[in-house]
Amino acid sequence: MKEATGELNVTVIVVVMIGILVSFFFFTFWPMIQDNMNKTSSCSKAICPCKKGNPETSGVCTDCYVIDSKTKQKAGSEFECTWKG
Repeated sequence: MKEATGELNVTVIVVVMIGILVSFFFFTFWPMIQDNMNKTSSCSKAICPCKKGNPETSGVCTDCYVIDSKTKQKAGSEFECTWKG
C-alpha cells in the first residue's frame, strides 16, 4: 500500500509540473509566436514603397501598409517589413 501511495504522489507531481510547463508556454511563448505569424502574414500582403532610408543596406522597409479588401483604403498604421527586393 505504501508503494502505491508513493507512486500516486509522483504521478501527481508530474501532472502538476506538466501543467505548469504548458501554462508557461501558452502565456509566455505562444503570444510571441502568434505575433510573429501575424506580422509575417501581414508583410506578405503589404505594400512597401520604402521611401525612408536605403532598404538595400538596412534590409527593412519602415513604411509598409496593407490595403483593406472591403474599403480599398489603407488599413491600420504603417509597420516594418523585411525588404523583399
